Amino acid sequence: MSIPASQQHLFKLDWVRKPSSQLARSSLEARIPSKPHGPELRTLRRAVRRVAKARAVLMDRITLNALDCPSMPGRHFKTLYEIAEDNYGFLTVDDARRAGIRPQRLAEMARRGSLQREGLGLYRLDPFPVHALDSYRKATLWPYGVEGVLSHETALDLYELSDVNPAKIHITVPKRYRLRRRQAPPAYRFHHEDLDTHDITRHEGLPIVTPTKAIRQCHAAHLRRDLLRQALEQARERGLLGRSAYAELMHEAGFDLATTPTR
Repeated sequence: MSIPASQQHLFKLDWVRKPSSQLARSSLEARIPSKPHGPELRTLRRAVRRVAKARAVLMDRITLNALDCPSMPGRHFKTLYEIAEDNYGFLTVDDARRAGIRPQRLAEMARRGSLQREGLGLYRLDPFPVHALDSYRKATLWPYGVEGVLSHETALDLYELSDVNPAKIHITVPKRYRLRRRQAPPAYRFHHEDLDTHDITRHEGLPIVTPTKAIRQCHAAHLRRDLLRQALEQARERGLLGRSAYAELMHEAGFDLATTPTR
């Protein structure tokens, strides 16, 4: 940004160390007579206010241009941090677009080291505190263009229903979603299903199917009978299943309500 020649003398001080309005005022103090009075004093005060305001505006513009410089994160970093703060440190190109930031800027920040690329259109802010659920949030954001939903055994595990110990993170995506030429990470297992909105909820900020839906999915996927019954009993005991839902799921799974589950 170029500064008019008539105002360049206002920038001779080290303005980075002081607020802009304070600097503008201090630069004029030497020019004010030691004992101004009457009309002269009022004129000088008005001049100080006008110049202080003009200089503050110019300094603010210079600061914003510096923050928008490719060599430092600036405004975009602050905006993206606010998004990542509620998202386990992750953000997508869709997040950037909604915030008014070009996706190309994410690539630039990744080259500078401000972001880590975690997948197609998926980034993680660097540095960001590590959380035990990071891998689950990353799994739900890995499918490009859609948000996956944690499901099946993974959902039971996060709800702490039964002793299930899934070897992979189970993610349900819409039927229309296709990996195409992308190679899915070996730690993920994708299921294609168009979930109803009432089958999806949030757990620790993560998109996840409800306990009822997770039990139905695991029954359809032929989860071990003892684990399925254990999940049903624990969900009922913890109030995650109502009486009617419990009875319905027991019937669907072929369990006898009169039979005591084995521990």
